[in-house]
Amino acid sequence: MTASHRMRLALAVSRIASAALPVSDARSRYREQWEADIRGAADIGLSPLRLALGTAVAALQLAATTRKETAVLASANIALAIRAAGAPRVRTGLALTQLGFGGLYAVVLVLYAVSRIRLGLGHYELTHDMHDPKDLVPFGFSLLNPFTWLFMTSQLYVMLHGWVLGAVLAAGSLVHALTGNDRRRRLSVTATAVSAVVLAIALSGFGWDIFVWVRD
Repeated sequence: MTASHRMRLALAVSRIASAALPVSDARSRYREQWEADIRGAADIGLSPLRLALGTAVAALQLAATTRKETAVLASANIALAIRAAGAPRVRTGLALTQLGFGGLYAVVLVLYAVSRIRLGLGHYELTHDMHDPKDLVPFGFSLLNPFTWLFMTSQLYVMLHGWVLGAVLAAGSLVHALTGNDRRRRLSVTATAVSAVVLAIALSGFGWDIFVWVRD
């Protein structure tokens, strides 16, 4: 992924994060501040994407602290906030959501791998030479084909950069993975690891090629 692509993605994440704030006046103020920080990240040797993910976490903090009966969130520690609200079913829901997101990305990667084997093509040939992934769906792209619906859901996930949301949700699972002592801890550990792996792949050069391939 080129520097310009990383910058556009980082700005998009910060805009989504600011839009999640509950107070309209705060949205514009934080959006301007966060965008300025992201644009100036390179000058101070920081990654724009890391700052953008930080804005997503900060937006969750700010949204939570404006609600009633959330004095426990005043510490501005998003991990503690999630842990305090982390009833077992909430933790399980967070983990299963992340695993579901990981599964959607896996569908795209499996289609990529199978298509390369079927067509005997290299990575660049498949992703840049007009091989539409819709045409490669098993048994044909048809609304009567269950694989079509699975692909369309996965395509939507990729188009919306769903790995960013997965990384945000992983903050809650990470807290439980590190501090929990119940049976659900393994699920949180697995979910956190899956979100981390998906994020690493998606933000790599290979992941960008996959995004371009699915988008086209």
